[in-house]
Amino acid sequence: MAGVMKALLDTEGRRPGSVTAAVALSLISGCGTFAGGMNFVAALVVTGTEYATDWFVNTTFAVGAVQVVTAVLLVVGGVRLALGLGRRLLVTGMVLQLLTCVPWTLYAVVEVAGNPQDGWDIAGYFLTVAGFFAVMATISLLQALSATATRFLSLGGYHRAQPVASEALR
Repeated sequence: MAGVMKALLDTEGRRPGSVTAAVALSLISGCGTFAGGMNFVAALVVTGTEYATDWFVNTTFAVGAVQVVTAVLLVVGGVRLALGLGRRLLVTGMVLQLLTCVPWTLYAVVEVAGNPQDGWDIAGYFLTVAGFFAVMATISLLQALSATATRFLSLGGYHRAQPVASEALR
């Protein structure tokens, strides 16, 4: 267990910055997505089945459930990438993250179209949150797929990588 914690914290400077950035963004995104997804799922479970015919309720429940799965993929994928064990789960989670931003953006557009006077407040919230998570997912995805990350993984990850040059100069 101590070796895993040492590898996650990277006290010896063996993990490239692009990999660390991808991991950090995936963990932040995963925790935020989990909180949001659980809020939607819990709210819909509490309201019961009386609203089950409403398209928004059904869509929200489905997207909330996907967000919980996405959050697990992001956190587990981030840890796996940090340890140099692969990036498939992280990439899958980030793609799902980008796909779950689409329904919230569409909902914002529908809300403004249906209620042009008061809809801008709700639309602004949904667009801001969806945009924030989409930008995090895109940056993390680009960092995880970078040549530096590929090299880190091809060398066998954290346990086989050598400390970076700045560490050797100390």
